[in-house]
Amino acid sequence: MSTFFQDIASSPMLQRSIVAMFLAAIACGIVGSYVVLKRDSYAVGAVSHSLLGGVGAALFLAAKFHIEWLTPWMGALVAAILVATLITLMTVKWKLRTDTVLSAVWAIGMAIGISFVTAMPGYPPDLNSYLFGSILIISPMDLYMTAILDAVIIIVTLLWMR
Repeated sequence: MSTFFQDIASSPMLQRSIVAMFLAAIACGIVGSYVVLKRDSYAVGAVSHSLLGGVGAALFLAAKFHIEWLTPWMGALVAAILVATLITLMTVKWKLRTDTVLSAVWAIGMAIGISFVTAMPGYPPDLNSYLFGSILIISPMDLYMTAILDAVIIIVTLLWMR
């Protein structure tokens, strides 16, 4: 057991992984509680699967137009905001059925992502690494972004908590 702690103490990669797990646990614990209480697991599935569209678009635009700063992470974040806004507009403002909207968003988001990845110049990347990732290769910038998003989640939760 002591070698485990020695390895953690001597490896910045493992230290970042542990911090990333801690930060993810905060966000998932807060958001997951609301998802379970409101019984919105299908909405979460639709949003998470449609993020492939943002990842694919970011990969395509970065490769095609040599945009160095555009990462799959940023594409997923933009896609999440767009999809959540679209779902809200379609279900609340336009009064469309929630199950129909979620199914359409889910399918369209995945189709867009696969289309962008297929259209990439050169050899397309392996999507498994973007979909599932590896916590061992998390960068310090990823940790900062995750901490900022955790702070936003906590602030929004405290402001609108009933």
